[in-house]
Amino acid sequence: MSFKSAAATTAAAVMALTACSSPATSEEETGRHVTSAEVTPWPFAAGAGRLACPFGNEVVFTPDGSSTTYALNGRAMGTGKYRRLEPDDPMWLSDETVPVEIGPPIKITTHRLIEEGLKLCQ
Repeated sequence: MSFKSAAATTAAAVMALTACSSPATSEEETGRHVTSAEVTPWPFAAGAGRLACPFGNEVVFTPDGSSTTYALNGRAMGTGKYRRLEPDDPMWLSDETVPVEIGPPIKITTHRLIEEGLKLCQ
């Protein structure tokens, strides 16, 4: 087998494996609109937005009417491409059911949204 045909065979095999196992690579392919009626508890001031898994297991949320996309999980935060949710961000609601004696209020968990977002990654 010549070097050229071996290289072509290897390239074809890599492309076939990649096609079978690669994650989605764009929000259009992996996102959906979510609302506060669908996910409880709802952690955001905006009542709805686009939940997406743009690449791999990155889970992100873009509120309706906003151009800001928030990183919801560590994978998305690690890319540096999305805004991190910070405790002082007015977008992230405080959990009023938890009494706060000292310190900042406890924020509503984003866990349920992350779970829904990870379903989009599959």
